[in-house]
Amino acid sequence: MIALPPLRFAAARRPARMGLLVAACVALLGFMAGRAAADATIYYSADGNAYGWCAGGSPGRLDSCARKWCVEGGGKDCRAVVACRGGWGAIARPQEPAEGIGAVCGLSDAGSARIAALVLCMTETRTLCWTDTTFNRRGSSLDQRSNRAFDRVFQAQRMLQLLEIPGWDVFDGALGPKTKAAIRTFQVRLGMVEDGAVSDELLQALADALGGTDMLFRSLDLRTVLRPGQSYAHLSHAPPKQSFNAVTENLPENRRLTRLARMIRVRELPCGIPARAARLSDGKWTITCAEREYELRQLEDGSSKIAFTPEAGTERKDDPPALTGDAAAAFSSAYYGWVGPVVAEKLLRFASDWSDDDLADQLDILRELQGEDYLEKCRKMEKTLPVLTSGAAPAARLHDLYEAVEAEVRRLNATPDGPQDTVQLHADCMTLARYEKRPWAALFFSMVLAEGFPVLGVYPSVILSSEELGVTDFERVRLYAESANDETPPAEWAKAVLPFFLDPPQK
Repeated sequence: MIALPPLRFAAARRPARMGLLVAACVALLGFMAGRAAADATIYYSADGNAYGWCAGGSPGRLDSCARKWCVEGGGKDCRAVVACRGGWGAIARPQEPAEGIGAVCGLSDAGSARIAALVLCMTETRTLCWTDTTFNRRGSSLDQRSNRAFDRVFQAQRMLQLLEIPGWDVFDGALGPKTKAAIRTFQVRLGMVEDGAVSDELLQALADALGGTDMLFRSLDLRTVLRPGQSYAHLSHAPPKQSFNAVTENLPENRRLTRLARMIRVRELPCGIPARAARLSDGKWTITCAEREYELRQLEDGSSKIAFTPEAGTERKDDPPALTGDAAAAFSSAYYGWVGPVVAEKLLRFASDWSDDDLADQLDILRELQGEDYLEKCRKMEKTLPVLTSGAAPAARLHDLYEAVEAEVRRLNATPDGPQDTVQLHADCMTLARYEKRPWAALFFSMVLAEGFPVLGVYPSVILSSEELGVTDFERVRLYAESANDETPPAEWAKAVLPFFLDPPQK
């Protein structure tokens, strides 16, 4: 759980008792050279877990001053660990019961100093850290309320990023409009009051949705960009680490069911909070929600994998059945229909250039460069495809369209000297059909493009996951997402929708 340390108000240069970190190696020669002209110095003693800092005086006086405060704080072996000239400094400590320190100085502003100290601390201790002191070159320090407000926003931003909540922008510890928008999105997903505020409840909900705070400390390391002597980190005491399963199993029942439900709900999967029941077996949680049952497994990297348990009367298979036509539509309706609105919304975010305004702009450019006759080619091409004017039932018509796409792909592949010009025409025809609200034509052209460029599979997936055809095919959407995810680098839209197709129940 996230436990916020109590606010403590200390005068400038007062030593702070801390908790956390293992030394972030300091190059001795560079450190000594920096101290000669330093106007800020930090001393630390692992024995006693105490530190002292002083700024705004001569180097000799700074050393004696910082050492004095370190000793008075309980340090038994106080030594200089950081010395800088100019700028801001900060010292962070880990969440109890860990003990240690993360310290930095010589940065351009208070926010940068806090972030650097927090990152150093969290990287080394693998636990949450909180700013204990922030000071400038003149020896003035910021109050603890300011430190705590900054830290809470920073931790929220980090968790929003890891959860891939849209709206978040940067790590700056500032509760700006983008961070508030991301918080509101998260709150809506979890059924919380939508206020955009960083509260204790929000921080706990974010940590629950991550499955704990272990993932917070991955890929965080500033030591390669800080100068020698500018930073220091040390771990004095590390409490025994418990696994996700052990921690979750030892929670009170309501907290346990709340955490597991939040891990599901943050992925926009249906699950009332708290869940109805949960049991751990063979390292895997089976979670019963009012809506359906899930299986959750925590992976070694701290992430989690969520799968759907089989519905009654069904059995799980490694690969989905190869279905077409009416059977494919029935399969999609029975097993994927409930995720339709969520998947369609996600796909539209990545196909933002399909808005009416953007489509109109693209067509204006085409008319200016190519002329209206060029676009007329698209309408003529559509008339040669019977499936685009067919009166068949939607499911049968979709099956026929798939066959027409296969035939067109074969034709393009047989085109001498490559089908580059024809492919560009298909892309422009897709834009025209989408703007003029002809979804069957837009699907045809977009599917042809996706055969050669998997990242473009987002466009046919938008149509196939919506109701605009009168039929959906989520199995085809999954195949498009898997192909785009196999690209280098993987397509972002594919990574966003694939979790909805993890181990679905099969017919």
